[in-house]
Amino acid sequence: MADLLAPELAIPFRLVGNGVAEVEQDSDEEITQGAILVLRYEIGERPAIPRFGIEDPTFAMKEANARGMVAAVTQWEPNATIEIVQSIVQSGTLDVQVTIDTTEPTDG
Repeated sequence: MADLLAPELAIPFRLVGNGVAEVEQDSDEEITQGAILVLRYEIGERPAIPRFGIEDPTFAMKEANARGMVAAVTQWEPNATIEIVQSIVQSGTLDVQVTIDTTEPTDG
């Protein structure tokens, strides 16, 4: 395991050798996993942070709440920029493809 200056636990949590998997704080990998976590939680699922996550997508049969997803990631993982690539309903399942950009915007 590499020595990290500012280690964060890797998500999903997993054991590696005699320790746990870690990622460097503020690395692309850590920012991406933060954005994914926001999208995996429904608002209210985390009692310590009740507004964390996205609205319950269970009954979103036509399309995903793209604005809500973007707003949630912007609020909770401001170093990530997401774009909803497509939202497809097949056999009653909503499949959302998301791209996550961790590069810092350039002044121009």
